Amino acid sequence: MNHLRRVIACMLVAVFLGQVPSALGQTPPPPPAPAVVEVMPAEPPVTRNADVYDVGAGVVTAARIPFNIALCGLGAAVGTALFLITLGTAYKATTRTIEEGCAQRWIIRGDDLRPRGAPGVLPERGSDLYK
Repeated sequence: MNHLRRVIACMLVAVFLGQVPSALGQTPPPPPAPAVVEVMPAEPPVTRNADVYDVGAGVVTAARIPFNIALCGLGAAVGTALFLITLGTAYKATTRTIEEGCAQRWIIRGDDLRPRGAPGVLPERGSDLYK
């Protein structure tokens, strides 16, 4: 009986050792090919000199900053009070109240003031009026 156990043990070791090298020798499957994403070529940036709209945007931005700060602070105070009074159940209304004053564009650009489709008040540098 002792002899049979040795034979079985040797067979199990042989089977085990026979499979380990083959498992270790396998190479991992190649990674999947990357997806091809077509990107449109970038358009060249439009170079434009500063005009009345750009200057006006700077003035509007400077004038609005104190009001934006006050509105954001007031919204944060009211939102916090609303959150505390309702013991946190009105968290969505609190978020909207704070976002109303704080989550907006604080800097105005000339393109925000420039009318759409109109050439503008002043002609472009390359136009016939400058020749």
